[in-house]
Amino acid sequence: MACRSSAAVIQKALTGHYRAEHLFVLDAKLFCRSFIDWYNRDHHHAGIGLMTPDQVHYGQADAVHDARQKILDLAYVANPERFVKKSPNPPNKPTAVWINPRVQKLELKGDIRA
Repeated sequence: MACRSSAAVIQKALTGHYRAEHLFVLDAKLFCRSFIDWYNRDHHHAGIGLMTPDQVHYGQADAVHDARQKILDLAYVANPERFVKKSPNPPNKPTAVWINPRVQKLELKGDIRA
């Protein structure tokens, strides 16, 4: 199905181009598209150093991490009393991003029967 804007779907629904039972499916598809875009492009994930999956996937993690460190360094120079023990550091950079990471299978040696 081609990507459609909400306005186009609403217009077709109001003019009778879609039957009522199709509207739920179209609405769900529109929601999922917008949610997945937000999740990948705008939502900062704690598990990947408060970066977005797009930033990590497209190789922007180093630049984002460096920019954050510069800002934190400036904040420390301007107000060192706000930081108790040491200068602040951004969250660690992610090394990989997985939905379902590959599991290393153990190879059994010998006969496992009792």
